[in-house]
Amino acid sequence: MPLREFIDSYPSAVALLGIQMLWTNRLQEALMKGKKADKQSDLEKKRKDNDNIMKELTLMCLDESIKSKLIRTKIETLVTIQVYQRDKFEEIITLVKTDKIKDENDFDWLKNTRCYWKVEEATVAVAVTDVEFIY
Repeated sequence: MPLREFIDSYPSAVALLGIQMLWTNRLQEALMKGKKADKQSDLEKKRKDNDNIMKELTLMCLDESIKSKLIRTKIETLVTIQVYQRDKFEEIITLVKTDKIKDENDFDWLKNTRCYWKVEEATVAVAVTDVEFIY
């Protein structure tokens, strides 16, 4: 589903959770790659994907056809979270390059708030280090 359609179709909390799960999934996939060069290559590709989300959200903020204050606040909140995720993404890329993160089990990755869709249980899990909360 295109980003704009997703954001327009769901309440703020669901839209926010959606971009957080996307961020987590992209980083988790890259960190699970075997070789460091593969991780770095995948992270660079996924960085571009994240940048595209930021560009699209920014354009939505500038869209003068959005008159509802509630919708505008929703989009601005998503931009704020996306900026934070962009900065964390850059930090994680640096940690991979300097071998401080070698895989998806390293603390420097696990210390981040990560949101997962648990297919088997059809639930959302929010994880920080080794603690997981089910929603």
